[in-house]
Amino acid sequence: MLIKYLLLELCSYTIPGLVCTFFESKTPSTKQICDVIFKIIFIGILSRYYIYNWILDQNGICFNNLQFNFLQFILQTILYLILQDIAFHRIHLLIHLQPYYSMIHQMHHYDKITENSAILGKYMTAYDFIIFACFTYILKIIVFRSNVLYMICVDIMDYLGTLYSHSSIVPNVMKDHHYTHHKYVKCNYGMTPLSDWLFGTLRFSDS
Repeated sequence: MLIKYLLLELCSYTIPGLVCTFFESKTPSTKQICDVIFKIIFIGILSRYYIYNWILDQNGICFNNLQFNFLQFILQTILYLILQDIAFHRIHLLIHLQPYYSMIHQMHHYDKITENSAILGKYMTAYDFIIFACFTYILKIIVFRSNVLYMICVDIMDYLGTLYSHSSIVPNVMKDHHYTHHKYVKCNYGMTPLSDWLFGTLRFSDS
């Protein structure tokens, strides 16, 4: 059952991402697309599989019997998204500092196509991928209290958010925050303007 949900995660990113390439202004290379899919499978999906199985075993949870309480999920997801935004900002800012930027994160900014391609939202080094994966795993465990079904739902939301923030077929006014980060690099480190407003790093594209 768990592997089926994790494969659903893969499809929730790759299928919409590939469809977007037919409508976007710039088309990523086959090598770039393969790089993204390879890392999602062998770093993202496999690591989630082993970590989520460990959570299940440690807590005596049978994945087939997990209960889904809609109100509880909504409240915990709101808390998770706020904490995720703040944590993402601090980590993202750190890896924009040298020497970490050159070693870890520059690949994501090196080719300007990443700001105009949904599927290349995950175009990054293995170190970059692991850092963000680990922090989200830890945060999900803390907030969702080992409810793996909730975690997987939020995993899919995270994937869709990445596609949304990098696709050129979405009007710039709707994704201006992250587009401006790719344009100027030294600003807008958060997932939303909230964390950048809190830490004084918010910038608008015309400022």
